[in-house]
Amino acid sequence: MSLTAAVINAGIGDLSLGLNMAGFHIAVAFVSDERAAAIHRANLNNEVISLPLEQIEPGMLPNVDLVTARIKLSSRNSIVQDHAATNLLHLLECHRPRGLFLILDSASPNRDRFNSFLDQLAKIGYRFQYRKVDVAQAIGIPVK
Repeated sequence: MSLTAAVINAGIGDLSLGLNMAGFHIAVAFVSDERAAAIHRANLNNEVISLPLEQIEPGMLPNVDLVTARIKLSSRNSIVQDHAATNLLHLLECHRPRGLFLILDSASPNRDRFNSFLDQLAKIGYRFQYRKVDVAQAIGIPVK
């Protein structure tokens, strides 16, 4: 029996591919960009829904073992970004996956918003660890 995952803001499929290689079955991937969704569909065999995080409703997300998502926490008052983070917390509260893997944009860790987001995760029962990774240094290739 394989573990299941849902990928939010999946992009062209790198997260889905990595999870597949780790033994996960991708139940669904959500992608907000239609071109990225087309690439994802062409290269991976899982359901891809073209929808941004802030528009995903609890009924659209299957019960899975792991939810992985790329999110950006706003450094200023950004209604769209705040709504996306709030909606992710709502989805997690409704579904309670066993695990959560988040990739935050390097601009995201605005201390107040980041700490508030972590506090909300703790309130719904998640324990967490995080670390800042310099992707260019980790893979040895300059990344913009």
